[in-house]
Amino acid sequence: NTRISGLGQLQSSLAAFQDVLQSFSAAGVAAHSANSKVASASTTENSPVGTYSVDVKQLAQGQVLSSKVAPDLVVGMPSKLQIEMGGAVGGKFTIHLKAGTSLQGIADAINSAQGGVQASVANSTLRLATPTGAQHSMRLTVSGDPALKAFLSYDPAHSAQGMQQTQAPQDARVVIN
Repeated sequence: NTRISGLGQLQSSLAAFQDVLQSFSAAGVAAHSANSKVASASTTENSPVGTYSVDVKQLAQGQVLSSKVAPDLVVGMPSKLQIEMGGAVGGKFTIHLKAGTSLQGIADAINSAQGGVQASVANSTLRLATPTGAQHSMRLTVSGDPALKAFLSYDPAHSAQGMQQTQAPQDARVVIN
């Protein structure tokens, strides 16, 4: 009797264990991110089981150009500022500046053009910023006022220019194991 009772308990336990195993295979594979604001994860029924990590080697960033300090800058004659930006966003756009336009007026005109470049003025310095990604490199050309040309020009292929790059555009780099 004791042997039959023990065998019955063993069969019952094995059946319960088999039910648990079936529920695991029916549930599939789950994915979780330790920080869902940074990365998300998803799976399919064929996803291999394992633990994976994401190692961020480099964050994406936009290009930033800054001018010299110019508290008294005023456009001396009607001029055109052409901003050429790599990649599909922005492309090339031209800003027409009237004589008498201030540094803040230049920033406002750039922002009004909605070409993907954000302009701001702080401490009498003009700052231009692009969206993130290596493809968003700027080239600035000025026609008209020679002083404005010397102040605002920027070409990544030349070192002597008015604007200086304070942050290079770059793509994110990640390694997933």
